[in-house]
Amino acid sequence: MKDLIRNLLFLFITFNGNPGFSQEATWYLPWENRINKLLEDSTLEVPIINKYANYRILEISSKDPVTLSNITIESNNSEVKIYYAPIVFDYNGREILDVLKPVDQVTIGAERNHYFFIKFTGKKPGSETVSVNIHSKDSVIYSTKNIYVSNAVNNFPFSINTWAYFDYDFLTKGIREQVIQDLYDSKNDFLIIPHSYFPKVEKDIDELRIDKLREYIKNTDDKFKYYVLFFDYRSEYTSILSDKWKKDFLVWIEKINKVFAENGVSESRILLYPYDEPQGDAINKASEMYDWIKSNNIKNPLYVTIGGNDRKKALRLIQKTDFAQIASSLVESVSATDSKRTTLLLYTVAGSSRNIRPITYLRYAGRAYKYGIQGIGVWHYSSMKRAFNDDYTIDLYKKPSWELEVLNINKDYSLIYRESDKLYSSIRWKALSYGVDEYQFFKLYEAMHGKTKTDGIIHDIFNSNVMENHWEKLKLQFIKEL
Repeated sequence: MKDLIRNLLFLFITFNGNPGFSQEATWYLPWENRINKLLEDSTLEVPIINKYANYRILEISSKDPVTLSNITIESNNSEVKIYYAPIVFDYNGREILDVLKPVDQVTIGAERNHYFFIKFTGKKPGSETVSVNIHSKDSVIYSTKNIYVSNAVNNFPFSINTWAYFDYDFLTKGIREQVIQDLYDSKNDFLIIPHSYFPKVEKDIDELRIDKLREYIKNTDDKFKYYVLFFDYRSEYTSILSDKWKKDFLVWIEKINKVFAENGVSESRILLYPYDEPQGDAINKASEMYDWIKSNNIKNPLYVTIGGNDRKKALRLIQKTDFAQIASSLVESVSATDSKRTTLLLYTVAGSSRNIRPITYLRYAGRAYKYGIQGIGVWHYSSMKRAFNDDYTIDLYKKPSWELEVLNINKDYSLIYRESDKLYSSIRWKALSYGVDEYQFFKLYEAMHGKTKTDGIIHDIFNSNVMENHWEKLKLQFIKEL
């Protein structure tokens, strides 16, 4: 048995209530989260690419409130992570699954229907029947899930950026390590560093700000691919590109790069982000700045976001930057030449986020693939503070964030939840993150059947609920042919 690779996960969950003797297990596809719209899974095996993941929802239902003592999941071919998903409400009063609580962190009250969100990450090629044993006080229900892990070896680059940074508002304040881990687990490979955490461009560099920068990036090197310095420059800042500014900048960038070098981060991973969605005169100023930086042989890549009222005018900045994150509505305006020269990501502003179906977040990966875009994102990882009139940090110790009264639902852009000092991911966040895994399937299918046919499949699967099961079956079919 020593040579047997086994992932044995004991999930001890305490319930209160009377035991139910009639229990059923039902498996659903993961990206429809409305209780009355859950899509039952009809695939013979869950298709998984080795080193990548796939997900399912498991419902345990009983006639009476049931007491569970533990759940046991055994798998040789995959690593299994399971979350408890309590029923919550969206802003239209609909029952949904969205909050994801690692089961070893929660105590759950008695319910007739319990939902679990399960992640399978491939680690060994082949077919397997995964055993799921659900123990109640007086009975055991046995369920199985068949999975297939492909032997395909691939890693098509695809990035995620949600403008995440620490202490942005009450959802992330004071829980830095949890934020770092959640971003890492969700494949968010850009870390935004706001201008308040690094020195201004000036001759006498503020050493206190240098210390803040060191503290900000501490213990993050193995978690992020890129570090993005957000200057927050505006068109009214007239001193930018003055002779003094240029001289100071050369001193400043050398100092900044040395701080990152102390943490093992090279210049190629330190992105300069002077302007966010530049408008009007700021577009010309940004263009001039990018030219000047390149002419001085500065190795740091340049990053820009393109959206807002002058978005089409600002598209010309793509030609001068190394990374450009563009509004989703603009992707049809980007040339093939631009996408080869510059790393492009699309983004959208997703307000009233709790009302958005997870499948919508996953669609961004399909749209990116269609137009040759190399990444996706949404505004914003944790932005919710403008949804309230007050800072609700203190109230998190009275009730979880999903139970707080939201006054301006369109200002809730967040992908996460918080209860006391615990951060919880959402199914929506998992769907956006799964775009990286789904992109691998798109590229593998393209290699076998061509770009045009892949585009057609993507159009169909994201415009029909029926096609979601069909796509899972098709994925299983073609990865078995590899």
